[in-house]
Formats: sequence, C-alpha cells, structure tokens
Amino acid sequence: MKRYRIKKPEFEPLTKFVSFSESDNSSEKWRKLCKCIPSNFLETFGGNYCNVAENSSAFLKKFFCDKVLPYCKAIDVEYPFYESDYLSTYYLYYARKFQYVDKECCRLILYLDHECKNCLGYISLRPVTSEQKVGRSYLNPQIFVNQMGASRNFFVILGQYKIHTVGKEISIRAMPYMQQERVVSVCAHVAIWTILRFFSSRFANSKEYTMGDVVELIKSPQIRKIPSKGLSVEQISTALMDAGFSTIVIRKAKIGYETMMPELIAYIDSGIPVICFSEKKCHAVVACGRSESKIQALSMMEDENTEDFSKRLDLLAEKDNPLIILESRCVDWIIVNDDNRAPYFGISAQPQVKLGQEESVGITNFSQIDFCIVPLYRRMQLSYADAESVFKVLASKNRTSSGGPNEEGYMWCVQKKSDMTALPEKLVVKIFLASANTFREYLRDNIFNQQQKGEKVPAELENLLYIPYSRFVWVAQIADLTTYRNGMCSGMVLLDTTCSLEDSNVVIALADQTHCEFVKEEVESHRMQSFSVEYGTKDLRIPLFNRNCEFIKCV
Repeated sequence: MKRYRIKKPEFEPLTKFVSFSESDNSSEKWRKLCKCIPSNFLETFGGNYCNVAENSSAFLKKFFCDKVLPYCKAIDVEYPFYESDYLSTYYLYYARKFQYVDKECCRLILYLDHECKNCLGYISLRPVTSEQKVGRSYLNPQIFVNQMGASRNFFVILGQYKIHTVGKEISIRAMPYMQQERVVSVCAHVAIWTILRFFSSRFANSKEYTMGDVVELIKSPQIRKIPSKGLSVEQISTALMDAGFSTIVIRKAKIGYETMMPELIAYIDSGIPVICFSEKKCHAVVACGRSESKIQALSMMEDENTEDFSKRLDLLAEKDNPLIILESRCVDWIIVNDDNRAPYFGISAQPQVKLGQEESVGITNFSQIDFCIVPLYRRMQLSYADAESVFKVLASKNRTSSGGPNEEGYMWCVQKKSDMTALPEKLVVKIFLASANTFREYLRDNIFNQQQKGEKVPAELENLLYIPYSRFVWVAQIADLTTYRNGMCSGMVLLDTTCSLEDSNVVIALADQTHCEFVKEEVESHRMQSFSVEYGTKDLRIPLFNRNCEFIKCV
C-alpha cells in the first residue's frame, strides 16, 4: 500500500516586515503594504475587492499615500493585535450585532529607516466595514509639520507612550489620534478620549480611559447612548467633570473672537489640550499646538523698515495698554487633531471673510469655532482671564513693597519714570500655567547653567526655589523686544491658581531686573514671611520657560 506524506504548511509569522526601496513611490509602497494587511482592514461595505490596493478605503489610501508612506522606509505589520479601545466598543456594540464583526485589529509600526532605529509611531486599523478604520494611533508630529500649510515653526503638546513589539520596547512622543466610529463614537467622543488619554500619560494618578469608558461617561438620561447622534457642549463639559477635571467653557458669543483666541493660546502654552467646538459645523476638534510667535518673523523687518515695523507692533499691542504686547495675540496658526483629517492639521488663527469651497470641508480657521472647553485641575480657581487682569494691574501701578530702593515701580512697570532709562517702549508678556515642581526645575537648571556660562544671573534669585507654591501656578514672563527675540525674559510674576480675584493674596512672588520678592501674605505664625532681596544688576536675563510644549522646527 502506497503511503502519502502530508505536506505541512509553511510557517507564516504573525508580524510581517515590509521594507521599501529608495525608488518606490507612495503608490508602490501602498501596493506592497496591502499585500501584508488582511483584506478586511482595507475593504469597505459594497466595494469591489478584485484589487485590494486599488479599491481600498478612499480615506485610508489617501492618508497613507499622502501623509505617511513618503516618510517611511519600513513598517512592521502586526496581526492579530488586540486594541483595548476597540475591544471596549466591540462589546458595547459590535458583539450585539447579527452581522459578524472581527475583534482583532491590525497594527502598523512605522520606521524612518531600514534598520528600525527611528520609530515614527504606530497606526492601528479596525476591522469595520465603514471608511473609519484608523483606531488608536500615536504619530510623531515631525512627519506632518511640513504639511500644515504654514511656514513657521510650531510648539506641540505631546505625551509619552510606549510601544511593545517583537520583544523590544519603543518610546514615542505624540498626541493621541483616532477616527470616529460614527455609530458608537462621534467627533466629540474622540475629542474627550484624546484629552483623557493624554493626561493619563502625563500624570500617574490619571485614569486611562478607553473609548467604551468615554461612551459610558456621557450623561444621556432621555435618549440612548448608542447609536450616538452627537454631543452638546454641556455633555462634553460634564463628561470631563466626571473624569475629575474642573472645566471652563469659553464662549465666543460672550467674550468675542479677539479675547477667546489669546485665551486658547495661553492654555496651549500651559500644556493643556483644549476641545474646540463649532456649532455651524457640528464638529469638535482638539487644539494641541500653535505656530511660533509672529514677533520672531517681524524681527527681520526692523532693520529694513523701522517705520513699518513700529506700525505692526502698534497693531499687536493691547488697546487698553499700548506698551504691552501679549504673545498669545501674536499667533497665526493653531494645530488641531481632527478625526476627519490626518493628525496635526493647521488651521488659521485669523478670521477669514470668504472661505469659498473650503467652507464645506470642515473647520479651516479659528473664526468658525464657537466654544473652547478647557480641562483644568480641579483645585484651580484662577482662570487665564483673571491672571491677565492681575498682571495688568501690577504692570501699571507703583510698587508698594517696603524696604526697596525703587518705590516708584517695578523695572518692567509700563509707566515711564524719569529714573527708569532702561525701560523699553514695548514689553512682550507670555502668560501660562506651570506645575510647581516643573517650574522649580526650570529655575534651578537655568540659574545654575547660566551662572556656569558666565551669564549675569543673580544668585539671590535662588530664593524663589525655597518658597511655598500651589501645585500649579500662573506665570507671566516679561521681556523687552530684544530680550524676547533672543529667547530670554527679564522679569516674572507668579500667581496662586487656588485663589480667586476676591482674595487679597493672589500674587506669590515677583522678580524684575533689580530684585525679587515673596509677597504671599502670612496666614499663620509658623508660615514663611514675606521678603524682598536686591541683587543690584539691571541686566537680568534667563531663558523663557519651554517645558510644556515641544518645539517642532520646519525644515
């Protein structure tokens, strides 16, 4: 009797490695990638599947070919990949359907080189039949920075995330990104998820919410949560409050565009992503970055046309105080994560009268935004508007501390005094939030580093390291134009975020070019008393605080 040996199937690894040659264009890279991805991650309902690469999801193909593949030299394709966010919505919705839906995702880990040393992040794909296949993704903003429509450099808020693949751990800095699933989650759900996932990476005591958890957070007593028909501003704010934040809702109809935009920029500079909501578009996005201040661009004009330079500065100055320029008013572009577009999309910060065909595309400029929803630490009482008003009072009134040689005002006081020849015509002010620990680290590092370099940083400034702070402080850094363009400041004001404007001891400490002082009122006998230290120099310069956002340079 003849025996037949059964041929064993060849081993096929679960993780496939795709390497691209230098001559491959985006279309060729896409065809190679599609051969390694199961077809159900590329197909859409009702499509022709004869050629998966050509008949794949339109958004997915355009997203990869235009935004991702031009910068990738290699990709790891992992299947199956069990993504917690998709599984949370799978058991809420897809597992209850009569139609079978897979629960395994596919993950694509992107590399900048063939040796897989420089990781650009990863994209997870959901096995759904709709166009919205991009699940939880972390992508390095460096590959998108030249696609934002603006030529200036950017500051972007980023969290730290870990990727575990084939026995190694990779760390990536990114802002979470995901497409909405339409039925289970809409743009507002994705915006809330982005905020919560970001804070869970920054603070150890912040819970990591899945998309299913976000859906359950929504207060919807009269209508069912799934299928979702969209969320209101109140529902978004309430969900963030239930997650442990103290939420501020900024309304353009109440304060106007010219006031809302600088407030948004200040919170971005504080490292706080903000949900921006458009009533007309019925759409929500997450603001997570902004372009470099236009004052830097204007510096090239000063030597060419002094008169034109002065006129432009006058337009940037505050109406109620023409000697002060708030840096938050000098921004042209805002970076948003929009689930209908690729991440890190740039929208204009300036209002546009005629939008033409772009009006139907989505949110393209800040004038279309009606609400900004800001998630703050629950003990914060002082808002940006309050901090700005306190600083303007301090900047325009005489110094009241006792014992100082200059009783007429601070060196950065905007009132012109006969004995203040060093006072500039314009002062640039940057207002932001910082944690007490991060701000102390900034002071310590810059004071000691500047002293080692031989810079004129007074040792007396170290007194600010040993005074008590609230967990978060409002900081106003002040500089004249020359100092600011060099990335330095020559004075600062620290405010207690747990106070309100009704309290008399909002200010914690101040520093100018000649002295620093701790002015927080003594509450109990054992508390630290106020002090004022003179250091006798008029050339105080320390680098501007830059630890809340990461600087991304356009090349």
